Parts: sequence; structure tokens; C-alpha cells
Amino acid sequence: LDWQQRPISTKQQQQHSFHPERKALQGTMATSNTREYLTKGEVEGAAGIFPEEDESVADAESEYGVITDPITAHDLYTKPTLMGMPMTYLAVGVIYGGQGAILYPLYQLILESPQNYQNAISSVVALFWSFKIFYGFLSDSVAIRGKRRKPYLLFGWTFSIIMTAIQAIYVAANENTLYCFNEEGRKISTPDQVACPEGETYFETYSVGKDFNGNFFVALMFLTNFAYMFADVAADGLAVEYAHREPLNQRGRIQSYNYCMRFTTTCVMFLLTSFALNTPLYGGSFTVGMSISGYLWVLTAGQAVWLPFWWIMEEKEVDPKLVTSVAHKLGLAWQLLQNRAFAALMIFNVIFNCFTSVGVVGNNGLAAYWVGVSALQYNLSGIFQYVAVTLVIWINGKYFVQYSWRCLQSFGLITSTFMGLLSLMIVYNINRSPWFWVFTQVDTTILGMIGWMTAIWACNEMAPPGLEGTALALATTSNNAAISVSVFFRNLIGGMFPLLSSGNGARDYLKPEAEDQFAYNIYIVMAVNLFGLVFMWLLPYQKAQARRRFQTWGSSTPYGFVGIAIVSVAMFYGTSTNLATLFCPCSPTWGGSGCNEGTCDFATAEITEEVGNSTFF
Repeated sequence: LDWQQRPISTKQQQQHSFHPERKALQGTMATSNTREYLTKGEVEGAAGIFPEEDESVADAESEYGVITDPITAHDLYTKPTLMGMPMTYLAVGVIYGGQGAILYPLYQLILESPQNYQNAISSVVALFWSFKIFYGFLSDSVAIRGKRRKPYLLFGWTFSIIMTAIQAIYVAANENTLYCFNEEGRKISTPDQVACPEGETYFETYSVGKDFNGNFFVALMFLTNFAYMFADVAADGLAVEYAHREPLNQRGRIQSYNYCMRFTTTCVMFLLTSFALNTPLYGGSFTVGMSISGYLWVLTAGQAVWLPFWWIMEEKEVDPKLVTSVAHKLGLAWQLLQNRAFAALMIFNVIFNCFTSVGVVGNNGLAAYWVGVSALQYNLSGIFQYVAVTLVIWINGKYFVQYSWRCLQSFGLITSTFMGLLSLMIVYNINRSPWFWVFTQVDTTILGMIGWMTAIWACNEMAPPGLEGTALALATTSNNAAISVSVFFRNLIGGMFPLLSSGNGARDYLKPEAEDQFAYNIYIVMAVNLFGLVFMWLLPYQKAQARRRFQTWGSSTPYGFVGIAIVSVAMFYGTSTNLATLFCPCSPTWGGSGCNEGTCDFATAEITEEVGNSTFF
């Protein structure tokens, strides 16, 4: 193979004519030596594994193989004027991880909300991750004073900081309910009680009670998510621009390190909740802890501290050729959607994640009622998960950026699925140690992050100049939207097992038949997860094949419509079903156990409070 220097074919030129800077790039690439950016092993490896594509080795060349202004990950972490982008990922880890870490102690341990309601909340407070395409297109199309990224970073983080501060103020105004505990750590008071019984109390604390509106607090977190997505997506677009300036054998490393930063601060937030929220109110044993409002003020400060980096961040004014009318940008986006390779990537992200992201309903109930997991142990589980994810992303970015994406995905899926079998030891009371439960949870996030990174790496090879944010948002929106749909499927499957999805808490989980229902739930979810392997062929094997597909598969209007239809259905169907679950969790349609006639109140609501007050908390 003449892998050092190959001209671009006429067919390739025709297929890429819609990109704004394509002709200039083609003229340069046709005479350049690409050895520095494309390794011999990568081209020969692709030829050996995909012999039907051997005649298109020239197409394996990177559109961005000629780099006039190179940049590396090292530059972003040593130059203060470039550190605004990685600091964005630190802040995303703070707010995204911080909001996620508080859901279990607040909605499970204090409010004792139904399981499907908790599932819906976890999706709703991150809902705008499924709408990244709109943020990305806005950032690509509307430059503010000649800049497409920095203004959105500043606006998004300012709005998010304000919304988090409002959450803290609201919770502080409602932390007026006294909870009392006996020597065994059991709650012995009701939300209406104003004093603890004499002679039995060993600890008392104030927290949110009957005056706290859980849906209103979810709405505040919802708006916070709406705000910081402006910054997150702007940083994603900038990261793709930087990826185009990385040498090919390192491409993807900047993005891998960015996500390492994000998950590092996510770990810090879970660590904070593990120890700061470990009083008896949250199933722990500490006599001193942090209030929820105090915790929210920490989230506020965790975002505000990075404002100086975003303020001084340098961003060159965008090339006027890349800032065209919205109508023209929509036309370019439509041509991108019609590309068969890009549409296949979107379709893969939706279908694969719809199957592989389906989880077992009632996992929080298992943790609370069978294992007795405290807030400390629950959040340590989150810490271990994100530590593992951070290591996996760093190792992949450092050592495996040129290895098979299909193998990475398949290994993660099979490992994650069969780890679910270990949960049967908890279900059938073979081992109900809280630390064994923590171990079984470590793998659950790794698969999703491997899928996330491979989608980003594939998108780097297909994102055209001027549409970096839009292309990446299309790829990752399909991923996020599929996860929203999978939450509905999880609730739907869980609805087949009424003891796991009722609002009765410990009363149902302590029934003998609940164990069999949970086991059957695990078996069905495993089968659904593994079915995702059927669609693995849609994912490119590696960078070379991703570029080759993009350059040789051509365009098709039906593919564009199919891509739009799948993503639209996933976005809006997943959104509507999770919102419906939020406001009517008892409905069997959304995985509930049944409502009182004409209402959205659980038919068994009259015994829920009694059960809640008799649990081991």
C-alpha cells in the first residue's frame, strides 16, 4: 500500500463539495505527506479487516491531515488563556454530579418517593442533555461579537449559578421539619411532630418536610440543567475544533482528558455527599453533618470559582466564511444528516442505547430495604463508579485511542450485563453486605461512558468546518435521547412486577415473592441489553473506517429522514413519558402500581406513610 502519499479521488471531491472549506483543503491534501498524521498500522489494519474497502485507502486520509496551527492536550492545561474549556468540564462535573448525588438521600431516604418517580426525576433533571442539537446549532450559527463559544460559556454559567443559589434559598426556607431517632437509628417521629419523645431520642435534626414541594425543586434543577447546557455544548464545539488541530495519532486525547476532568469533580461531589450527608436522617451514623441547603451553596461556589478562567479565555474571531445565514446553516446540516455514514452513526446511538441502557427497576428499593445501604455507602458506590470511569477514559485516551471501538463497546456491554448476575446473590439473601452491593454497581456507568467516547471519536472524523457543535450534538443527542427512552422501558418492564414499583416501600419488598419478581426482572433486562449487540455493525471500527464510510457511502434523502425521525421520536417521546411519570407516578402506563380513581394519588397511599415511619431509618 502506498500509505505515505495518496491523491484524493474525484469521487471523494464530489461527495464533499458541500463543506465551506473543502476545496482549499483538498488542494493542499492532494500534495501533502500524511505520514505524520496517519499511521501505517492504522491503514494496513483497516485494509486487513475490511477487505471490501481496500481500494479506498486514499479515503482514510484525514480531511484535517494538514495542520497549520497544531494544539495538544498539554497546551490546554498549561496556558491560562486556554484553560477556560477544561474548566468548563470541571464545573459540569460539579453541578451534574452534585445534583445526581443528592437525589438518593433526598427523594429515597427523606421523602421516600416511589421508584418509578425517582427514575423519572433522574432523567428530568438532566433532560436538556437530550436537546444538545439546538444548543449546538445556535452556537455554530449565531456568533456574538465574532465569537461562537465564549459568550455562551459566560451566559450559561452565570444563569446556572443563579439557579443553584435559588435552590439553596428555597431549601433553607423549608428546612423546618424535626426528625427524631432512637438508639437503633430508626425514625420515631412524623413530619407533623414538633418535639421528640422523652427518654428515647439520641439524635434529632431538621430537614425538609411536608411544606417542601418536591416537584418545584425538580423544576429548579430542570432550569439549572437548561442553563449550564449552553456552556457545555459551546465547550463541546470548541473541543471538536481543537480535535481537528490534533495530530491524527493523538486525536481524541483532548476530549478524553476533558471528560476525565468532569468525572473527577463528579467524584468529589459524591465524596462530599457521602460524608457530609451521613447523619441518621440519611441512614448514617455521624452526629454532625451538612444541611441540604449548605450542600447547595457548595454547588453554587463550585461553579462560581471558575468564572475568572472563562472571562480571560481567548477565542479567535470566527472566519466570516463559517458564519453564514441560519437558512444556509440549516441546508448544510441537512446535507450532513443525509450522509449515510453519519446517519448510521446516529441510528446506532439511538437503537444501541435504547437496549443497553435499560436497567432494573427497584434498585434503590433493594439497596434501602434489603441491604440497608446508607447515604454514605450509596454515594461511595457513585464515587467508585466514576473513579473507574475516569480511569477507563484516561486509559482509552492515552493507550487505546486507535483500538477497535466495536471491541471496546462489546467488552463493556458483556461485562456490564453479566455483572448483573451478581445481584442475584443479594436478591436471594446469599450476600446482603452493603459493600458487596457497592461492588456490583461499579460497572454500571462504564459502558455508557465507553459508548459516549466512541460516539465523540467517530464524530470527530465526520464533523465539517463550521458545524462542529451541531455535528457533535447530533451524535450525542441521539445517545442522550435514547437513554431517556430507556428509562421509560425500564419503568414499563418494572410495571410487570408490582411489588417492585408500588409506593408501599418496605411492606412489599419484605414479601417472599418480591425476590422472584426481582430475579425475573434481572433476566429480562439482561436479554434486552445483550440484544444491542445485533446493531454493532453500524458503528465504525476505527477512525480510518469512519472517514472512509463518510467519504464513500454517499448521501441519501431517506437516510436523512430516518435519522431525523429516530432522534425526534427518542427526544420527544422520552421527554413526554418521563414528565408524565413525574406528575402521575402511580399510573400503570408509566410503571406505577395504580391510582385512586380520577386522581394521580397511589391507591395504597394511605399506608405509605405508616410504612415509611417504620423503616430502619
